[in-house]
Amino acid sequence: MSFWSVKTNLQRGRKLDPGSEERSSKNPNDPKFYDRLYQGRFEINNVSVEYQYEGPERKKWYEIVARLPFFGCPGRLLDVGCGTAGLLDALSRNPSVKLFGIDFSQVAVNIAKARVNGGFSVGDIHCLPYKPECFDRIVSTETFEHIDDPEIVLQEMYRVLRPGGGVMITVPETSLDLKPSEWPGGIDLHVNKFTAQSLCDLVARSGFVVEECDIVGRELWLLASKAGSVDKRFTK
Repeated sequence: MSFWSVKTNLQRGRKLDPGSEERSSKNPNDPKFYDRLYQGRFEINNVSVEYQYEGPERKKWYEIVARLPFFGCPGRLLDVGCGTAGLLDALSRNPSVKLFGIDFSQVAVNIAKARVNGGFSVGDIHCLPYKPECFDRIVSTETFEHIDDPEIVLQEMYRVLRPGGGVMITVPETSLDLKPSEWPGGIDLHVNKFTAQSLCDLVARSGFVVEECDIVGRELWLLASKAGSVDKRFTK
């Protein structure tokens, strides 16, 4: 997930009561933070900011991503770290595509279930609750920069993807990413940083064949496949 206009939002922020949230050495991206975020508050390090998660810029971004040929194939599509299913909601309705999503935020999954006809689960994406080789495509947008162990998540994605299936991943490119001082509360929620090379290497180590990796805006957009009979519509 991405954060837009955080400086503007920060100017509207207010202090929380002392001690209501402690700084910690652990990953600050936890379910409680995202539950509050999806309810309209960015709260971290004793700062509380009014926040519109799906503002006009994010919705436009979803629409751009949803038009990619990657999403034009029939089958079972899984969104790893689906949030409120904004991307899946932006896809053209296609009865030949069955939609699934998983996120660790109960609030997000509740919203996703209310807006998209699909199978949504609350869970840990480091341990996907699906059978091997049961999805035709897997997408994960603006998630890998937030999680504890991207390599384990990729291994899980590889496990549940059928041979020949396609994967799409987007993350901020490190040199174009927000600086820690630009985040409300001064805590960088992007705990993992990626260059094109490091992202490609990470994906390849998990067994995927990297088809392409481009910089789009401030992000890396990567397409990959699992060895097998690849549907060229994933990459064309």
